[in-house]
Amino acid sequence: MRLLPRLALGSSVEDFRGRSKKRIILRTLFNGAEIALILAFTLGLRGYSPPPIPTEAASPSAPAPIEFSSPLPYLPQGPSVEAFDLAPLIRWISEERLTDDKVSEYATLIFEASQIHGVNPLAIIALIKMESNFKEASINRKTGDYGLGQINWKHWGQPYGLTPRELLDPAVNIFLTCKIYKFFGEDFGKYHRGNGTPCPVYLSTINQIFSTLTDWVEKRSPRG
Repeated sequence: MRLLPRLALGSSVEDFRGRSKKRIILRTLFNGAEIALILAFTLGLRGYSPPPIPTEAASPSAPAPIEFSSPLPYLPQGPSVEAFDLAPLIRWISEERLTDDKVSEYATLIFEASQIHGVNPLAIIALIKMESNFKEASINRKTGDYGLGQINWKHWGQPYGLTPRELLDPAVNIFLTCKIYKFFGEDFGKYHRGNGTPCPVYLSTINQIFSTLTDWVEKRSPRG
């Protein structure tokens, strides 16, 4: 994924990672009550107000920093999705290759990060499926892309003081995947190529994945 340096992340990634890891530890300890915990987490998240993200002074050629109100409204592009809906969806789209703990971890991280950045969690799942096929240790050494969302270290990690190893952390990687996708106007092609020429094959494939995910959720949504 070829991208340009953008916003300073400041303490936001560390805060997000810390909060997420605490929730993941709790969820592991109480694995038998996993669904109840995710439901409780979802209800609690409704009242969560994320801290403001400190930004660096932008260069003259850089776009304006992303600004958001606190808390963000959650306006997904498509069917309404809750945290507990994402676990079976991730299990299915990953072809049941993930452990239950990993499915639960990714579902929680994707839901929270998509809430913070105001993006559709189904789009983030589609990106992760396309970029790494849910292999969190995936590394493209030729391009310098790391982790679930294949975050480019040179353009995103290095300017913000993140090491390649930190980009492999699912909490950091998913947070950045949502942030970058939002920055590029929720455009799959720009996420993949930045401001370069979009790849037709990439766009066709990821849009098909996204459509499949949307259909899966719609078919399982209660009829109004």
